[in-house]
Amino acid sequence: MKKLLSLIAGAAGLAGLAVGTSACNPVTPYAAVVNGTTISTADINSELSALSKAGAGVKGQGAGNYSTQAASQVLSRQIDFVVLGQELARRHVTITSADLAAARSDIPASGQFPQGVFEKFPKEYQDVLVRRQAEITALAASIAGVDISPAGIAAYASAHPGAVSNVCAQWITVPDLATGATVVNDLKAGKSFSAEAQAKSTDGNTNSSGGQLGCHAGLLYAQLGAEVEQAVTTIPLGQISPPVLGTVTDPNTGTPQQSLAIVEVTSRSPLAESDAATAIRQQLTGQAQNAVGQAIEPVVARAAVTLDARYGHWVTSGSNGPEVVAPAAPKVRSG
Repeated sequence: MKKLLSLIAGAAGLAGLAVGTSACNPVTPYAAVVNGTTISTADINSELSALSKAGAGVKGQGAGNYSTQAASQVLSRQIDFVVLGQELARRHVTITSADLAAARSDIPASGQFPQGVFEKFPKEYQDVLVRRQAEITALAASIAGVDISPAGIAAYASAHPGAVSNVCAQWITVPDLATGATVVNDLKAGKSFSAEAQAKSTDGNTNSSGGQLGCHAGLLYAQLGAEVEQAVTTIPLGQISPPVLGTVTDPNTGTPQQSLAIVEVTSRSPLAESDAATAIRQQLTGQAQNAVGQAIEPVVARAAVTLDARYGHWVTSGSNGPEVVAPAAPKVRSG
């Protein structure tokens, strides 16, 4: 199943997702018409040009040509976002200027762009991607039934002051309470946390670095377990927690599993307001964002889609889900 509604598409090394400028009335020449909304050839070429300027491998053979595979992928993603916009309208969800400002703040933390890549895009394309991020977040909030308006974010921050601090922490995961008690006693006796983690922690992701978890908003530690979040947001600096229940991800299989953990907070400081807001939006919509693609895919599959045959043909099911399948030839020219 393809990854719907990602701001970076997989093939071409770097593909964007944007509807660009679409119209409700027919545009000639059109690339696709989706439930009556037109995606023009200019929309596709504009996005391919922006991707090319950022270093994406979208060029075809010959000057001024883009590959059919890249063009078809971009069109697939644009169709996804047309349907997403229509779904937001059906839910009576409107994207506000505050939503766009929040999305621009959230993009660096989303992990969807390698460092410095987003800034290489033309400003017009950055604006399109920001809107797409805002739409994804808005649909996730609608699915989750949470309030991510400025007032909702402020209310959450007021109710969870410790959770929106920047917390630097470390942990040692252990297989049982007996081992945990031994580790706690060793640490209280003055043994190095780093040395204990390297020798005894069962977490293959952090034991080699002495158990370092990095520095994050306190509430984001919830992904390591509710008890871990409670520990990092409440225990005094430098104090060792008793063994708490946490979630460890197997570095080989990616499988999460429960484990006991001894936690220590090494620093805690206020987050910048914008960083705190980003963390809160991530927390409130995180699980729902994973469900956005699943929610939209059947809607995309039901959409009435008409394509210009130069871009390929439309399929509604298969291993990659609904998408444009590229033709073998010819290449799609720009301009």
